[in-house]
Amino acid sequence: MTQALLGGLVSGAIYALLGLGIVLVFGVARFVNLAQGEFYVYGALLATTLVAAGLPVWVAALLAVAGVAVLAAVLERLVFSRLADAPHASQLLGGIGVALAMAGAARLIWGTDERSLPELVPGPPLELLGARVGTQMLVLFAALALLCLALWLLLHRSLLGVAMRAVAALSGRAGILGVPVRGVTTVAFAVAGAAGAVAGVVVTPLVFVSYQSGLLLTVFGFIAAAFGGLRSIRGAVAGGLLLGVLEAMTAYFLDSALRTPIALSLLVVVLVYRARREGGGLRTRRVRSPERAALPDVAVPSLLVRLRPRRAAGVGVALVVVFALAGPALLPPYWVSVWSFIGVFVIVGIGLDLLLGYTGQLSLGQTTFTGVSAYLVALSAQWWDVGAGVAVLVAIGGTALLALLLGALVLRLRGYYFTLATLAIAIAAEALVNGLPGLLGGPSGVGVSTTLSLFGFELDTQDRLFAATWIAVALSLVVALRMVRSRFGLGMRAVGHDEQLAAAAAVAPFRVRLAVFVASSVLAAVAGVLYAHILLFVSPPVLGFTAGFDSVVGLLLGGFGTVWGALVGIPIVRLLPELGEDVARYQLLIYGLAVVALVLAMRGGVVGGVQALAGRVATRISGPAPVAMAAAEQAVDVVPDAPAPEPDRPALRAEALNRRFGGLVAVDGVDIAVRPGRIVGLIGPNGAGKSTCLSLLAGSLAADAGTVALGDVDVTQLPADVRARLGMTRTFQLPRLPADLTVLEVATLGAYRLGRTGALRGLLTPTAAERAGMSRAGRDALELTGIAHLADSPAGTLSTGQQKMLELARALAGRPRVLLADEPAGGLYGDEVARLGAVLRQVAAWGVAVVLVEHEMELVMDVCDEIVVLSQGRVIGSGTPADVRSNQEVLDAYLGV
Repeated sequence: MTQALLGGLVSGAIYALLGLGIVLVFGVARFVNLAQGEFYVYGALLATTLVAAGLPVWVAALLAVAGVAVLAAVLERLVFSRLADAPHASQLLGGIGVALAMAGAARLIWGTDERSLPELVPGPPLELLGARVGTQMLVLFAALALLCLALWLLLHRSLLGVAMRAVAALSGRAGILGVPVRGVTTVAFAVAGAAGAVAGVVVTPLVFVSYQSGLLLTVFGFIAAAFGGLRSIRGAVAGGLLLGVLEAMTAYFLDSALRTPIALSLLVVVLVYRARREGGGLRTRRVRSPERAALPDVAVPSLLVRLRPRRAAGVGVALVVVFALAGPALLPPYWVSVWSFIGVFVIVGIGLDLLLGYTGQLSLGQTTFTGVSAYLVALSAQWWDVGAGVAVLVAIGGTALLALLLGALVLRLRGYYFTLATLAIAIAAEALVNGLPGLLGGPSGVGVSTTLSLFGFELDTQDRLFAATWIAVALSLVVALRMVRSRFGLGMRAVGHDEQLAAAAAVAPFRVRLAVFVASSVLAAVAGVLYAHILLFVSPPVLGFTAGFDSVVGLLLGGFGTVWGALVGIPIVRLLPELGEDVARYQLLIYGLAVVALVLAMRGGVVGGVQALAGRVATRISGPAPVAMAAAEQAVDVVPDAPAPEPDRPALRAEALNRRFGGLVAVDGVDIAVRPGRIVGLIGPNGAGKSTCLSLLAGSLAADAGTVALGDVDVTQLPADVRARLGMTRTFQLPRLPADLTVLEVATLGAYRLGRTGALRGLLTPTAAERAGMSRAGRDALELTGIAHLADSPAGTLSTGQQKMLELARALAGRPRVLLADEPAGGLYGDEVARLGAVLRQVAAWGVAVVLVEHEMELVMDVCDEIVVLSQGRVIGSGTPADVRSNQEVLDAYLGV
């Protein structure tokens, strides 16, 4: 056991060395470098080359470390720095592209053979507590200790370290203080590259290295770094050592086949634990509003009008069906088989597009569900002797259930963490099946003994399977198109853009992401059923990351967020190896360079580029959209000066609200009550806690103490999306507008709470009437706020003032009972402010309770029935505008300044 424990510490030291580089880069640049394992590989392979050239091993090691440090700095300048402001998914894809390109280049330079280095300090092993400790093991532990010491001295005893910590704390704002942010970031990457190379040169005398070692090492390094929250050197060391010991004890007491699955399961558990600790939000609950506004009655457009904008989609689906039926007659048998497999991965890619393109979640384990489904088809027939129909139901149902369980766990994660968790699941699944030959067939795989049949028609030939596969592609496209064009699809796009915006519009982000995750897994399961029956054999690689990366690259090439991207890009990627063995040798390098190029230069992919070009051409031909009305001159009915009759109970009531951020008390014992038809202003100096208080009312932040009630319903423990469904909507101080949606679509998003159609119902029932009603509600809100003439413009092209009015329109489209407006006059001038006041008075006249956070005092004094003044989180005065004007404490703290 002592020897096993020592082996675990050795493995843990390797993981810790890799984790240090990941922590350093993330701490400074907020970037998870998925190429860190490649620095290990390059350091080791470069050192072996220099030793083979006759250099002493220590000299070779130092030159290799220096060379990899320079390489890391160059990569940061060429690639990583250009992704600094990109979405997390793009950053991860860029890192993966760099890793693949480096692995492909390593294969071309050093070949596929495993290599090793001589010991840096040769000598006989030592005996310690009954275990044999080699001198190279001592070198490894010494390297880890010295590297930790060097990093500590760098960060805490040097000017460069001060600059690094400033960039880590302030990000790009450190430049205001004169810190060279880009130079510091480049140095951080160089040091991380050197740390990875050190790991390579001190480990390779113990463990062989090859060009394909990097990915798994990166994952284990990430596990080590995750223990410290990706920010702690000590946490990375502790995490790495703990992981190594856990692996060793699993192999010693259980089975060595379980080492990798258990270690990667630990990663998922750690990530979810950290997400729960750092989230601090309120958990989603399903609550139905006792009083729910209805959609406006709108005549449904004629069938011809509805079909017109969908004509291109219909033609596309029809062409896929024609290809399915005519392909076997037009293609040679070999190409029938090739295109059948392409169709399988297109189905996977369509599901991945729903997940990545519309909800912003990059899953690197999507083909794991394909593999699970294929294995269930094969094993259910083998274990239980069932027919193909039952086996298919077991496969699809079992995969959907697994996705539901995994999604409930990993979808608590965001960005990097979710992607790395799905990658870990894929690698763990492949390792588990490989390690259980008696139960799951092991590396040899399992055969498929069933024959698919459809309505009594057996799919027992490659031609018939080809047709079935591409008809399944067409049906997958129809499913995806119906999803994204439904009310639920609008919610998907909102979640993908900004979850706070989605929640404010009554969209439940977690439930939407879970539904899409399960839907994409069902498509992958269908692909798995077809895969199993086309190949008649299933083996572990179908479960892993590499099998599914074709779908990721193809989707990136075709364009995610388009539905059609998988159909365009995946065939190109899958046909690349068919160009010959020479091309296949360069496949990894080509993939990697293609991913990097696409992420940097063509983020919309082929389909996105074509759509953008078509839009520009159409605009040039037809000219600018006609102006529906002159926004600033549109009349708005203004209520009389007398307020509406005051009901007995407040529409919104908050008592003793309290919120702390560490030692800072942001909101301290605040009470607010707003009756229907009244406008309550919330004012105070900057930092007084106004926006924090508004977030506590809206549910975006959880209160440390106090209660919030919406009418008779206590909503204190309810999250923002549930409060929005109950009739509380809000605007944001800084507009949160999806740039790729039109103005009308953003306003229509506000009417989400008025609809009823979810994901499944949207697939099975007509939704035109509901979408027409939501669109009418959105247009009414645009007319009220005076920007209806911009309905067809992209939201990202609006001026700041127009964006503010669009925020207000989105909040009003849902016919709220309570409106929380956070500085809506910011960016408005002159007549625009007067118009905003008229809109707010009109809204109050409808019986809506309004809470207005604002610095524009003329507007506040003009429209508010009551004003609450905050200073340092406490209420220092309240009453009518006249009362507040005469309050000396208010004058001293705010109005008198």
